[in-house]
Amino acid sequence: MAGTVYVAGGFGSAGLADASDSLRARIAAADAEHERQAAREAAERRVRAERLAESNIAASVRMAEERGELLTMRERMEGVGRTPSEAIAFYSAVADVEDRKRAAKLERQFREWRQRENDAASADMTPPSEIDLAELQVMQQRAQRFREREYDRQLTRRQVAADRAAERAAARRRWGF
Repeated sequence: MAGTVYVAGGFGSAGLADASDSLRARIAAADAEHERQAAREAAERRVRAERLAESNIAASVRMAEERGELLTMRERMEGVGRTPSEAIAFYSAVADVEDRKRAAKLERQFREWRQRENDAASADMTPPSEIDLAELQVMQQRAQRFREREYDRQLTRRQVAADRAAERAAARRRWGF
Protein backbone atom coordinates (compact mmCIF):
# COMPACT_ATOMS: atom_id res chain seq x y z
CA MET A 1 0.00 0.00 0.00
CA ALA A 2 1.23 3.38 -0.88
CA GLY A 3 1.59 5.90 1.99
CA THR A 4 1.51 3.31 4.77
CA VAL A 5 4.30 3.46 7.30
CA TYR A 6 5.23 0.29 9.12
CA VAL A 7 7.04 0.74 12.42
CA ALA A 8 8.61 -2.16 14.25
CA GLY A 9 7.57 -2.45 17.89
CA GLY A 10 10.00 -2.33 20.73
CA PHE A 11 11.83 0.04 23.00
CA GLY A 12 14.06 2.97 22.24
CA SER A 13 14.22 4.98 19.04
CA ALA A 14 14.91 2.03 16.75
CA GLY A 15 11.27 2.13 15.64
CA LEU A 16 11.65 5.75 14.55
CA ALA A 17 14.55 5.12 12.20
CA ASP A 18 12.26 5.10 9.17
CA ALA A 19 9.89 7.82 10.51
CA SER A 20 9.54 11.18 8.81
CA ASP A 21 11.16 14.29 10.21
CA SER A 22 7.79 15.83 11.10
CA LEU A 23 6.76 12.72 13.06
CA ARG A 24 10.07 12.74 14.91
CA ALA A 25 9.56 16.44 15.71
CA ARG A 26 6.03 15.80 17.04
CA ILE A 27 7.26 12.90 19.16
CA ALA A 28 10.11 15.02 20.54
CA ALA A 29 7.64 17.83 21.33
CA ALA A 30 5.27 15.39 23.06
CA ASP A 31 8.18 13.93 25.05
CA ALA A 32 9.32 17.41 26.06
CA GLU A 33 5.76 18.35 27.12
CA HIS A 34 5.51 15.12 29.10
CA GLU A 35 8.80 15.91 30.89
CA ARG A 36 7.62 19.47 31.66
CA GLN A 37 4.34 18.12 33.06
CA ALA A 38 6.21 15.56 35.18
CA ALA A 39 8.52 18.32 36.49
CA ARG A 40 5.49 20.51 37.36
CA GLU A 41 3.80 17.62 39.18
CA ALA A 42 7.01 16.82 41.08
CA ALA A 43 7.31 20.48 42.12
CA GLU A 44 3.67 20.49 43.26
CA ARG A 45 4.28 17.32 45.28
CA ARG A 46 7.34 18.91 46.90
CA VAL A 47 5.30 22.02 47.81
CA ARG A 48 2.47 19.89 49.26
CA ALA A 49 4.99 17.83 51.24
CA GLU A 50 6.62 21.00 52.61
CA ARG A 51 3.23 22.44 53.59
CA LEU A 52 2.27 19.18 55.26
CA ALA A 53 5.56 19.09 57.17
CA GLU A 54 5.05 22.71 58.28
CA SER A 55 1.50 22.05 59.43
CA ASN A 56 2.67 18.91 61.29
CA ILE A 57 5.35 20.94 63.07
CA ALA A 58 2.82 23.66 63.96
CA ALA A 59 0.37 21.05 65.24
CA SER A 60 3.01 19.32 67.37
CA VAL A 61 4.07 22.66 68.88
CA ARG A 62 0.44 23.64 69.54
CA MET A 63 -0.32 20.29 71.22
CA ALA A 64 2.83 20.55 73.36
CA GLU A 65 1.83 24.05 74.46
CA GLU A 66 -1.67 22.81 75.30
CA ARG A 67 -0.07 20.14 77.49
CA GLY A 68 1.84 22.94 79.22
CA GLU A 69 5.31 21.96 78.04
CA LEU A 70 8.08 24.53 77.81
CA LEU A 71 9.59 24.50 74.34
CA THR A 72 12.99 25.56 73.12
CA MET A 73 13.43 27.54 69.92
CA ARG A 74 14.79 24.42 68.24
CA GLU A 75 11.67 22.44 69.19
CA ARG A 76 9.51 25.26 67.86
CA MET A 77 11.40 25.18 64.55
CA GLU A 78 11.73 21.39 64.18
CA GLY A 79 8.61 20.25 66.01
CA VAL A 80 7.98 18.15 69.07
CA GLY A 81 7.66 14.42 68.88
CA ARG A 82 9.35 11.30 67.72
CA THR A 83 11.30 10.59 64.62
CA PRO A 84 10.08 7.57 62.66
CA SER A 85 12.78 5.35 64.17
CA GLU A 86 11.94 6.63 67.69
CA ALA A 87 8.24 6.00 67.05
CA ILE A 88 8.95 2.46 65.90
CA ALA A 89 11.08 1.80 68.97
CA PHE A 90 8.44 3.32 71.28
CA TYR A 91 5.50 1.42 69.84
CA SER A 92 7.54 -1.79 69.78
CA ALA A 93 8.23 -1.31 73.49
CA VAL A 94 4.54 -0.63 74.14
CA ALA A 95 3.61 -3.80 72.26
CA ASP A 96 6.20 -5.77 74.25
CA VAL A 97 4.76 -4.50 77.54
CA GLU A 98 1.23 -5.39 76.43
CA ASP A 99 2.41 -8.85 75.38
CA ARG A 100 4.09 -9.39 78.77
CA LYS A 101 0.92 -8.24 80.59
CA ARG A 102 -1.20 -10.58 78.49
CA ALA A 103 1.20 -13.48 79.14
CA ALA A 104 1.21 -12.74 82.88
CA LYS A 105 -2.59 -12.63 82.93
CA LEU A 106 -2.81 -15.96 81.13
CA GLU A 107 -0.25 -17.47 83.52
CA ARG A 108 -2.21 -16.17 86.54
CA GLN A 109 -5.47 -17.53 85.16
CA PHE A 110 -3.82 -20.88 84.53
CA ARG A 111 -2.45 -21.01 88.10
CA GLU A 112 -5.89 -20.12 89.50
CA TRP A 113 -7.51 -22.80 87.36
CA ARG A 114 -4.92 -25.35 88.45
CA GLN A 115 -5.50 -24.38 92.10
CA ARG A 116 -9.27 -24.75 91.70
CA GLU A 117 -8.79 -28.16 90.11
CA ASN A 118 -6.46 -29.22 92.93
CA ASP A 119 -8.90 -27.93 95.55
CA ALA A 120 -11.77 -29.79 93.93
CA ALA A 121 -9.79 -33.03 93.84
CA SER A 122 -8.11 -32.80 97.24
CA ALA A 123 -11.13 -33.29 99.58
CA ASP A 124 -9.45 -31.28 102.34
CA MET A 125 -11.52 -31.78 105.50
CA THR A 126 -9.46 -29.84 108.03
CA PRO A 127 -11.59 -27.80 110.44
CA PRO A 128 -11.62 -24.01 109.98
CA SER A 129 -9.08 -22.02 111.94
CA GLU A 130 -9.97 -19.45 114.60
CA ILE A 131 -9.39 -16.66 112.10
CA ASP A 132 -11.79 -18.30 109.64
CA LEU A 133 -14.40 -18.67 112.37
CA ALA A 134 -14.00 -15.03 113.44
CA GLU A 135 -14.39 -13.85 109.84
CA LEU A 136 -17.44 -16.05 109.42
CA GLN A 137 -19.00 -14.61 112.58
CA VAL A 138 -18.36 -11.03 111.39
CA MET A 139 -19.94 -11.82 108.01
CA GLN A 140 -22.96 -13.39 109.67
CA GLN A 141 -23.42 -10.34 111.91
CA ARG A 142 -23.26 -8.02 108.90
CA ALA A 143 -25.78 -10.17 107.04
CA GLN A 144 -28.13 -10.13 110.05
CA ARG A 145 -27.92 -6.31 110.30
CA PHE A 146 -28.62 -6.04 106.57
CA ARG A 147 -31.65 -8.35 106.84
CA GLU A 148 -32.97 -6.34 109.81
CA ARG A 149 -32.62 -3.06 107.90
CA GLU A 150 -34.38 -4.53 104.88
CA TYR A 151 -37.17 -5.88 107.10
CA ASP A 152 -37.57 -2.45 108.73
CA ARG A 153 -37.72 -0.79 105.32
CA GLN A 154 -40.37 -3.22 104.13
CA LEU A 155 -42.43 -2.63 107.29
CA THR A 156 -42.14 1.11 106.80
CA ARG A 157 -43.24 0.82 103.18
CA ARG A 158 -46.18 -1.37 104.15
CA GLN A 159 -47.18 1.03 106.93
CA VAL A 160 -47.03 4.01 104.55
CA ALA A 161 -49.11 2.11 101.98
CA ALA A 162 -51.66 1.13 104.65
CA ASP A 163 -51.86 4.74 105.92
CA ARG A 164 -52.47 6.03 102.41
CA ALA A 165 -55.15 3.40 101.79
CA ALA A 166 -56.88 4.37 105.07
CA GLU A 167 -56.78 8.06 104.10
CA ARG A 168 -58.32 7.30 100.71
CA ALA A 169 -61.04 5.17 102.29
CA ALA A 170 -61.88 7.95 104.77
CA ALA A 171 -62.01 10.50 101.95
CA ARG A 172 -64.35 8.26 99.95
CA ARG A 173 -66.66 7.88 102.93
CA ARG A 174 -66.69 11.65 103.50
CA TRP A 175 -67.45 12.45 99.89
CA GLY A 176 -69.84 9.54 99.39
CA PHE A 177 -67.92 7.61 96.77
